[in-house]
Amino acid sequence: MVAMSSFERIAIKMFLSSRIRYCLILVCLGILLLAMTYWGYASGISSKSVLWAWERPEELGFLNAHAKVAYLAETIYLRGDSLVVRPRRQALHLPPEAQLTTVIRLETSQADPPTFSVRQTQQLVNQMDAMAKKHPGQGIQIDFDARLTERAFYRRLLIKLHEKLPPSTRLS
Repeated sequence: MVAMSSFERIAIKMFLSSRIRYCLILVCLGILLLAMTYWGYASGISSKSVLWAWERPEELGFLNAHAKVAYLAETIYLRGDSLVVRPRRQALHLPPEAQLTTVIRLETSQADPPTFSVRQTQQLVNQMDAMAKKHPGQGIQIDFDARLTERAFYRRLLIKLHEKLPPSTRLS
């Protein structure tokens, strides 16, 4: 056994105690980071974050009241001068206090291109208004990849829909 001076013993104790403190600080920071990550994820991360629930089964029951969720409610296919409405078919589990935005997807047919007639536009406005009334207090988001040739129709649709929806309904 090697004999140590009192100076060496003090130096070793200081080194070990500073090492232990350093490790303890790292462990505490790690736990704090994990807790903040979990809290942020479970709360919807921030009031500006919106989670998407598309057409697949979604289990979002762990979210709290600050969570905002945009969910696909229905897809409307524009074919010729008619509409084909397909409601959401997958389960969606949300806490009752989640802040929701109803998403309506529009698809146009290449095989039977839509006419974008006044009649078809009015049918579409009525369908979207019915969806808004079914889910009061929620915003409506229209998901439509409008081609350049479809933009005039889309503009008319949004104007007509905005006129028909209650002023409290958000439209995006």
